[in-house]
Amino acid sequence: QKWGGDLSHRVNDLVALLRSDIGKVAAAEIKNVVINALRIPAALNNTFDSRVIAGFDAALHSRVENALFE
Repeated sequence: QKWGGDLSHRVNDLVALLRSDIGKVAAAEIKNVVINALRIPAALNNTFDSRVIAGFDAALHSRVENALFE
């Protein structure tokens, strides 16, 4: 896919690209990869209280969203 070829070192350009129509697909994929890498593994779900897992998941999604678009 040919997008981002004209990006510079400025983060604003990257944020603008990820918010654009062509970059939304890439932003969604980046979010999925990051969330899957950082989430609590399924094998440990019984180790933690479900409220802890729910809070962690909510915070993870929120922080990843903020990291991509701030």
